[in-house]
Amino acid sequence: MDYPMKVYGLNLLETFLGRCISFVAMLLTASSVALLLWHENLSISSPYSAAGAVAMVGTSILFTLGGGGIRQNRAAMDCGFGLLALMSLGWCIFGAVKLNLYAASAGFILVVIFIGLCYLRLQAVKARFNPRFFSLRQFETLVQIADTMIDTDGNEALNSIEVAIRIDRLMANVDSPATAQIRLVMVLTEWLLPLLVLGTPLPFSDLGSNERRRTIETLIKPGGLWRKLTTKIFHDVARTFKFLFCAGYYGSPEGMAQSGFVPFEQRPQYSGLDHSPRHYPDPFTKERNL
Repeated sequence: MDYPMKVYGLNLLETFLGRCISFVAMLLTASSVALLLWHENLSISSPYSAAGAVAMVGTSILFTLGGGGIRQNRAAMDCGFGLLALMSLGWCIFGAVKLNLYAASAGFILVVIFIGLCYLRLQAVKARFNPRFFSLRQFETLVQIADTMIDTDGNEALNSIEVAIRIDRLMANVDSPATAQIRLVMVLTEWLLPLLVLGTPLPFSDLGSNERRRTIETLIKPGGLWRKLTTKIFHDVARTFKFLFCAGYYGSPEGMAQSGFVPFEQRPQYSGLDHSPRHYPDPFTKERNL
């Protein structure tokens, strides 16, 4: 069954995820204070306890920002997830090397929290989007590219999610070896382009609107040092963007109407035309009779 994509508003899982992230932030803050006060009782020396407390406070700050807007503050939330993963691994390694049961237990608890939050986040995205062709992450990238590519001064006939849905449906009906390359374009755009253009390790979906636009404009505009230094694959990326979003936006009835295009059957001269099929004699009849 093909469930419709939900475009607007936070769904229940997204709301619950935001609350969980905020709760984890408070838990980490309290744990950092406890670690600094009772690190001797936990058999953890001062340098390690201080480093652990700093990591907890940093993750808590990032999760506080992310919990305050899981869509708007996505970059902070992603950084919080990354720091939580590193901190979990660090406590597990420290506990195993130092044979410290408290540190190992803390690492195990943080691993469970990390896995639980990742699973909840995945289910929240699944509850919002149900792409046919792209993966969930690729579809999120597609939405952000559409938000950047379609620029009509706030008078868009379709929003970015609707454009992405049309492109996803279009690609699901295409049977071509090139479809794998289009998936690769989404991966390159998400993880490699921001690093090459802006010098930032953040994925494309986490960038602000101005940074996303600068990345796309640098990729598409002709001439310049960028076009001379990049390889052919990035030129193909630019052409792919133009094709996909022209088809997804201007290929829709709303986009065609906004551009001024009138379908042939709706034009005034169409009503007076003779639409009956015409029959012509077969020019090779005489040759067949011979």
